[in-house]
Amino acid sequence: MGLAIVVILMILGMLFVVRFVLLKPQTTIKQSYADTVLAANLKNSILLFTTQCGELRVQDLLADCVQTPLGQSPQTNNCPPGFTNSCDYSQQRIQEIFDATLEVANRNYRFEACIIKNRLCDPQRGIIRMASDSDYNKACEGQEIESKFSPVQTRAGIMKVTLQVCRDVI
Repeated sequence: MGLAIVVILMILGMLFVVRFVLLKPQTTIKQSYADTVLAANLKNSILLFTTQCGELRVQDLLADCVQTPLGQSPQTNNCPPGFTNSCDYSQQRIQEIFDATLEVANRNYRFEACIIKNRLCDPQRGIIRMASDSDYNKACEGQEIESKFSPVQTRAGIMKVTLQVCRDVI
């Protein structure tokens, strides 16, 4: 009787392996590499993009925005009329880039910039979160994620900039 139970458990284990490991859709190495390059290059392009706010890069505007304590206004940095601060302007430029790239390719994404405190975003400072879905946490739900981040030194500490590009799992 004991041997029969062991055999049944082994058969169930093998079915589990076949179902979830062997029949799992395999992304090609080429697609995986393309997603890695896309996430890394797009993140770098966004950070190094020169804006009309005093010729500052998006990276500098994000740093100004996230290092400002909550309740205080970030600097305007000579931004074009209609933008009240570096947060508004940097988010507008970043969204334009996403609209012209990831949205056109119908790719989901999440973008975050914040000051790191104890390995998490500092809740006492500004946090910029953008996503293809109105609910940031659901933007990549059920998808494989290619994530790239950059640490950027600011006056308030290290700013973490993360871009996650998502891929449907078939």
